[in-house]
Amino acid sequence: MTISMEVLNEWLEVKDKIFASHLKSVFVLGGTDSGKTTFVAWLANQGVKQGKVIGIIDADVGQSDIGPPTTIGLGIMREEVDELSLIEPVSLYFVGDISPEGHLVDMVVGTKKLFDKALENKVDKVIIDTTGLVQNRIGQVLKFGKIKNIGSGHIVAIQRKNEIEHIIKHFEVLSDYMVHRIPASSQVRVISKEERANLRNKRFESYFKNSSEFELHFSKIITVNTPFLSGQKLPNSRLDKYEKELDEIVLYGELTNQGLPLIVSDRISRDRIFSRKRDDMIQITLDNFKNILVGLIDEKDDLLGLGIIEDMDFKKECMRIKTPIPIDSVKKVKSIKFSEFHIFRYL
Repeated sequence: MTISMEVLNEWLEVKDKIFASHLKSVFVLGGTDSGKTTFVAWLANQGVKQGKVIGIIDADVGQSDIGPPTTIGLGIMREEVDELSLIEPVSLYFVGDISPEGHLVDMVVGTKKLFDKALENKVDKVIIDTTGLVQNRIGQVLKFGKIKNIGSGHIVAIQRKNEIEHIIKHFEVLSDYMVHRIPASSQVRVISKEERANLRNKRFESYFKNSSEFELHFSKIITVNTPFLSGQKLPNSRLDKYEKELDEIVLYGELTNQGLPLIVSDRISRDRIFSRKRDDMIQITLDNFKNILVGLIDEKDDLLGLGIIEDMDFKKECMRIKTPIPIDSVKKVKSIKFSEFHIFRYL
């Protein structure tokens, strides 16, 4: 994202109002291909020119510039940059998908967490680059949640017509917010789905290019977003019982308050389970784990980095993970946040 777009008069007017204000947050809203990221980079550079320290939260999990896709990234700008992808993230939050749909809580929580971290870095302004999800009810709920969770601030709406009015009109009547409308530039280039996918591939490839593999024992970690490793391990005698009952090899199992997760070699049909009155079973196959993207989290609930599950060894009770984080950081991993995102589709 090289900054080469025309600077509209409306940009200059909004810039002056933002940097003359005491309000810390600047939400930039706009649909897909509206020029949000270009405006964010330009505005941040304008602040740096004035001697200000600018925090940028890249909350576009599908087309992220600060940090890899599936994450919300925080960067701190103290000098001008040609493009946001040149900024090293100082903190990341793992959402686990390239779309915010189905992950609204993580999107809201993650944005607020990084906003607080930006303030800890003594920034003058925090500019939040958001996703292009604005049209439907989900987009409205997501934007409301983010903005209200952070509180008073500026809202910059980049519109071609009036596609964000259903969001910004609410904040326009509230005294804690300053709403600014600017038009989308005629120079904005529409990016195809194929090009977006290629850009994501390159971002993932860049992130994982210097990765190594390590093993984590089940007993050393807890898991998030999965019933696996959330309960009491079943003894071999119980596994043998379920193998006979299901006529299937059961590699591992647990008793949890969410049900009975069993790791099986092949998927069992629902008819076979229900015919044995086992509707409490949660079947997980080895394929469910293979190449799944995970977040590696430390004792302070901070994301150390992303990983890819390469293999699960249920005899040794350990998992093999590929990650670019250094070995010293591996020792700090206390929990693993699972996603449903299989990275082999992109690498």
